[in-house]
This record gives sequence, C-alpha cells and structure tokens, in this order.
Amino acid sequence: MEVPAGTLVRWTNSGTDDHDVVSEDLKTIESPLLKPGMVFETTFTQPGSIAYFCSLHVGMDATLVVK
Repeated sequence: MEVPAGTLVRWTNSGTDDHDVVSEDLKTIESPLLKPGMVFETTFTQPGSIAYFCSLHVGMDATLVVK
C-alpha cells in the first residue's frame, strides 16, 4: 500500500483471531495485541518503505510505502 506522508493508517482486526502489527525493525510499528474488533492507528510523517508483519501468524506480512 502507498500513502502520502502525514496519513493516518488504521489496521482493524475484523477476524476471529488475535493479531498484532510489528515492523521488521521492531520499533517503527509496534501495536498492542489486537483482539477481534480492535483498531490500531498511527500516522507516518517520514517517507520510506516499512515492512511489517503479524508476530502471531507466519506469512502475514506486507509493506507500507510512505511517499
């Protein structure tokens, strides 16, 4: 996904399992445990590419590109 700098990004756990959102560098993104229905939001102000994953589920990963 690509977003302009200054964008509020929201992750919503709309499933039935717990999830989290953690950046590969282990500091840029670090959400709490997201129970079903919970939301995590953060604003990205600096351009760059941020790889992230769910630490609870292998293979759940993506990259956010901030322009």
